[in-house]
Amino acid sequence: MKLHRITILLLLVFAGCELDQSISFDRQSAPPVLIDAHISPVFINVSAFQSQPVIDTAITVTARLDSPSPFFTTVVYEVFDPSGALIISGALSDNGVAPDQTSSDGIYSATVRISVRNNAIGTFSVAVFARNAENERSVLYSLPLILFNSSNAAPVLTSLFAPDTVLVPSGSDVRLVKVSISAADSQGLNDIVSVSLKSMRPDASVAGLFPLYDDGGTIVQPTFNLSSGDSVARDGRYTLIIPIFSSTQKNTFRDFVFTATDRSTAVSVPVIKRVYIQ
Repeated sequence: MKLHRITILLLLVFAGCELDQSISFDRQSAPPVLIDAHISPVFINVSAFQSQPVIDTAITVTARLDSPSPFFTTVVYEVFDPSGALIISGALSDNGVAPDQTSSDGIYSATVRISVRNNAIGTFSVAVFARNAENERSVLYSLPLILFNSSNAAPVLTSLFAPDTVLVPSGSDVRLVKVSISAADSQGLNDIVSVSLKSMRPDASVAGLFPLYDDGGTIVQPTFNLSSGDSVARDGRYTLIIPIFSSTQKNTFRDFVFTATDRSTAVSVPVIKRVYIQ
């Protein structure tokens, strides 16, 4: 009798429960798996664009998924210039239309046209990843794209200003030492990426590597948390103020090695200045 009553009670409970049609069930999906991505070419010689204001070139981007996805999948490319700014983005296709070779084989391709100023050479970055309808993403491939100029000339450094001798201050005093040098480039000042100073100890070990600035001296630079001491911004004169503390070793010297690097990674002939510390 008790079993009969329990059975009747359960039937009444379930009979009063209706499936809520508003309840939605999550789709069970997994992020797409991108197992390969590459670009062609990787190196592009832009010397032919020297006399033109714009470099207009193209690359092929290809990516491969591990298997057909049960959900809608998009394979995306994003191209970043050497400063990290996004310049173009889009989607690759698996439709058998060139440059893609075979439809629905899991290999996605695209021709990407890149138009940049003719001085925007250096290492670009091409990011490739896949995402499904739920915006779940695959691992991201970051591929270098190098635009270089084979007829490029390295920067030239001239007119160095640096002291012959630096006196170490006493107590809590700080002595500020100013160094500056002029840099020129046949491709223009915009082709110069950096001017740096490498401080070498007498045993030829590196004491420090410091950037010089052509910023007009209006910005507190992170190198020493000081103004660079530069006078005129973007005039090709690069400057740095170096603080000397009482703890600095005396009766020795440092060889200051100055170099400039351009967007094609060409490095100037170094300029070396020996500075005695007393």
